Amino acid sequence: MSMSKIERVRAAVAGTDVDRPPFSVWYHFGLQHASAERTAEVHLEFFEAYNLDWLKVMNDYSYPMPRAIETLSDARDLKRLIATLTMQGRMSRWIVSALPIGIIIILQLENPHYLHPLLASTGGKIVFALTAAWAVAGSYAIKKIVEIEV
Repeated sequence: MSMSKIERVRAAVAGTDVDRPPFSVWYHFGLQHASAERTAEVHLEFFEAYNLDWLKVMNDYSYPMPRAIETLSDARDLKRLIATLTMQGRMSRWIVSALPIGIIIILQLENPHYLHPLLASTGGKIVFALTAAWAVAGSYAIKKIVEIEV
């Protein structure tokens, strides 16, 4: 059974048999400053090049921020705004950093011998040390990403 793209999508949405699952991908083209015609052309070229069954058309235009955010009167306002916008990243850093430590503490409380096989061998100690180093490096990387100097 060979289906057209429209038949395939409609059948899939209806929950009936299809010749194959409908295929599509989403891509942001970065055309926020292009004309509507050019944006449509690029989307259609993508649709045809990859033989998609359906196409999600999107506009990458950054909509204006609320007026209060646009008007910053001094550096303190900017620092406060940056602190607000980077709070999720800073909290993620501490959660991701504390999680392995918390798991180790819980494992030790629950079963003090659980980590013994890992720490009894040289290879296990190396793996444990590398894991700790990667955790510290990851925490530092997140810190550098969310730390913005004003």
